[in-house]
This record gives sequence, structure tokens and C-alpha cells, in this order.
Amino acid sequence: MEDDLLGRQLDEYRLETLLGQGGMARVYRGLDTRLKRYVAIKVIDAPFRADTDYTMRFEREAQAIAQLEHPHIVRLYRYDEADGLLYMAMQYVEGADLGFVLASYRADGEFIEPDDARRIIREICLALDYAHSRGVIHRDVKPSNIALDKQGRAILTDFGLALLTEIGTRGQILGSPHYIAPEQAISSAKAVPQTDLYSVGVILYEMFTGQLPFDAEEPMDVALLHISETPRPPGELRPEIGPKLEAVILKCLAKHPAERYPNGAALADALDQALQTKPAVATPPTVPSLTIPERVALDLAERPLPPLPAAIAETPPPPTALELPATPVIVEAPPSPTAPDLTPTKAPPSAPTRNRLLMLLGIGVGGIVIILAAVVCGLLAAWFVFGLMERNGNQPNQAPPIATATPAVQAMESTIGATPSLIPGTVPETSPTIFLPLVITPGTPAASLTGTPTPFPPSTPTPASYDLLIIKGKDENSLTLVTQSTTAFPLGLLRLGNGQGAIQSTEWGVDRLASGECVSAWKDNQDRDLPKGLNCKVVGERLVREGKDRFWKETFEIFYNDVRIGTCEKDQTECPISLSP
Repeated sequence: MEDDLLGRQLDEYRLETLLGQGGMARVYRGLDTRLKRYVAIKVIDAPFRADTDYTMRFEREAQAIAQLEHPHIVRLYRYDEADGLLYMAMQYVEGADLGFVLASYRADGEFIEPDDARRIIREICLALDYAHSRGVIHRDVKPSNIALDKQGRAILTDFGLALLTEIGTRGQILGSPHYIAPEQAISSAKAVPQTDLYSVGVILYEMFTGQLPFDAEEPMDVALLHISETPRPPGELRPEIGPKLEAVILKCLAKHPAERYPNGAALADALDQALQTKPAVATPPTVPSLTIPERVALDLAERPLPPLPAAIAETPPPPTALELPATPVIVEAPPSPTAPDLTPTKAPPSAPTRNRLLMLLGIGVGGIVIILAAVVCGLLAAWFVFGLMERNGNQPNQAPPIATATPAVQAMESTIGATPSLIPGTVPETSPTIFLPLVITPGTPAASLTGTPTPFPPSTPTPASYDLLIIKGKDENSLTLVTQSTTAFPLGLLRLGNGQGAIQSTEWGVDRLASGECVSAWKDNQDRDLPKGLNCKVVGERLVREGKDRFWKETFEIFYNDVRIGTCEKDQTECPISLSP
């Protein structure tokens, strides 16, 4: 059946491809013709456009997403009506959903890596805690509603069944039967934050056993099993699962919300503790398994994105080579040595980097001008000396006195021989070997004009290193993290502390921290002033913590990619941390 919405223009959005269809809406990949970026467009399906119930639910979904600004929750760009159609324009996540990734593990006869499982669960739990703190209960947490981008980061999507606690809902049953909590299976109005955590428990069960805790032919039968039956212990399905991990999964699946974890952070911390006990699950297979980004790439290969319009191509074309007919510069680019890279994603070059590139290009052009000037001077000198020799009676084939390269060329040799790294602490794209044209002055013997030019040695890249400073606020009411390095620090894998009070760097919503920038966390109802004497640009979300606990009350450890890199003692007011690959 032909889709009559494909190719339609809704305000600045053009609908290009149908991505999926749910109970009440269709989701398209669209192109924002103004900002030149891909977006996800959700439109109420034709049979429900005149139904007031569905239009109200659609608007409630938009209201729910509009309240949320979190790195692991899909972002809403616009909610509007065009040509009689209600639509939402949202963030388009280029990747695959968790359901596809788990299915690919099952097809390979494998299980997701424990570290990947706990990272994804923590990211979703943080997203749910954030949504719950703003009065939004998702009520439809399942693998197909968890998108994984090309780096494997989890993003919670589809708030179509979200409950806004200040609005409430009627008592109808809504949700996906295989992931529905018992109280929601009785009435969707009974949903509480722990209802979402029950769904996370079903995902955990599926991750580590490869099976769902309950299954039946009819959706209603599945819902009844959630209400009345106890799930089979995961250790019976997979004996390698340890008792601590099994206890975490079964606690998530408790029938009564009060028996589950109080919030997502507590669940994620318990999972971390369970997986630290060896062996919690089976050892990795001897044959290397595909990583999550590789599995996401397999799905993307089946449905590649078309190129964006040429006017806004994301990667600029490489600069064209300069052509000098008389004095060519030959550049050979052997593969550069690779250095360890701590960044989770390769960020586009920053504005300072582009300035450095322009500066280096200017130096290169200036050097070429110097070489041309030296050649011209050399030819004029040769003409003058040969004329003088003829006047003095010297024969043209007589060996003249030996001369050296001009000072200008020697200066260029010393300059180009030490090729700088474009960005401090990073490896340049190539380490070029440069051959300079030989400028001849009168008196150079014929023997010196033969042989292969000697290349200048390539530059040695400087390993990436970062200096961070963590500063305690007055009365332990705030905490500020500032980078003191000239190189932007990849923030996404940093964690301050352990347990329920830990701060995950993803909560700030920024991937990199440039020189002079800082992020901060505050106690609720406190003046948000930076510590005295600190001058930095605050970026990202300002985290707020509630309760009586204070920041930095006790000694805590700093982790990067789950590896401890330092400790901040409780009596310190400033805690410097250095990180090198």
C-alpha cells in the first residue's frame, strides 16, 4: 500500500522514509530543509486523526518530552500542526535499537558482554531517574524503545504512553505485554517510577539469559503471567550466572513496587556490585565477538543514509595541491603511527584547530614564496658570475668554486624539518616527509646534483594528557570540575565516586570540556556562584542534588572508563587529577 505522506512537506520538514509504525502513529525519517539535518517525524496514523483520545495522548507525549533535557533521552525539536496533521519533530538517532542488538547476539549463540550490559542499564536508569524527578513515567520501556547510536550509547525514545503525574490517566491497560509490570497490567493508572524499573528488570533477564521471563501466544495471557507467576530463576537457564546477579534481576521483577529498587541509580549500583564478583557470568568466547558498535553498523549497512545536500556536506573536501611548474614541492604521506585515544567519539575540529590549520597553511605558502625568490636570485647570481668568468678568461667547463645552499633555503629546511603536531596532545592525520627543491648557486660541483634527496624525519606525536581540577564549594554545597589543559578533555567516560551518590559525567550533557570551561553540581536551593577566585565558563547542565548529604563529605575516587585514576581526600578543597593514556 502506497504511503501518501512520503514526500510531503510539513512546515520545514520533508518526509522521506517510513521508519516504523506503532499502535497510533507512524515515524518517518525527515529532512529539516532549513537546518539541513535529519530528524525523526512522528505523525498520528490516518485511522486515529479524528479521535480526540489519541490526539490528546499525542499532545501529552510531546509535553512529556518537552520537559526533559538529558543526554540519554530523545530530544523534541518541535510540536505543531500542518495541513491538518499533528506532528512531532525529534532527534534522529543514527544507529540501531537494543532489540536488534540482542537479537543479533542470540543469532550468533552469544550473550551481551557484562560491561556493555551494565553501561546500557546505567544510562537508561539515569534517564528514567531524571524523567521521574520531573513527574514523567515512561510506561513502555522495552528494547525497541532504546536506541543505540554508532558509539553504542543508549537513548530512551518513544514516550507515547508516558504518564504525566500531574495530569493522570484513566484506568485502561496500556503497555507492551512482555515488559509490563504487574500493577500496570491491572491498570495503567497504577504506574509508579518502580513500574519502569520492572521493565528494566525484564530487559536484564533477557540480556543475561537470552529469554523473556514470561511468554504465551496471547498478549492477555502474558500480562496475567506477570501478575501471578514467579519467573524462573536466571541461574537455571544459564548456570554461569552468579547468585548476586540473579538476586539483582529477581529484585527488579518483584510483584510489588515497594519490593523493587527505590530508583534507577540504586539498581545500576547493585548491578555494578554483582558484576564485580567473579565469575558472575561466563567468560568471553574464544572466538572474538562483535562489539555493540559493530552490530549497530551491520544494521546501518542495511539502510544507509542518503548524502545530505551538497551545500551542507558535513566533511569539507580536501584542499587541492598547489602547482608550481618551476619548483615543485613533492610530499609523500606514509601512514602515521597511531597513539592511544581516550575519546569515545572522534569530535570535529574545533575553531582553534581550524585557526592553527589556516596559520600553518599561511606559513607553507610563505615558504614557497621564499623558495621561488631564492631560485630567482640564484639564477641572477649565476648569470652575473658566468658573465664575470667570461670577462676574466675562465672556460665555461672549468669547475667553479664550491658554494652552499642559500641562507633562505637553510632557514626553510630547519623550519619544515620539525613539523609540528596540529593539535597539542593529538596525532596529526599524516606525518609528511617533505623533499625540498635544491636551489643551485654558482660553484656547486656536478657530483652534488646527483643522488636521492634525503627526507626530513617526521614529527613525533605527543601523547594525549589532561590536567583536571576538582574544587569544593563553600560548606560542601557545590562541586566544580575544570580542565587546565590546552587540549579539550573527552568528558563522557568520567565518573566521580561510587555508589548512589556518584556523579556520572554524562549527566552534564557535554561530550568535551575545552580549555577554560567547567561543569558544576549544586545542592538544591543554593546560590549558584563559582568558588571564589575561580574564573571559568560553565557549560552543560548544572546538576542539582537534593537531600541532606553534602558534596565531598568523605574521600571519593575518580574513575575514567571504569578505571580508577585518582582519589580526592575529604580534607582537600582542591583536587588535581592528571590523566594520560
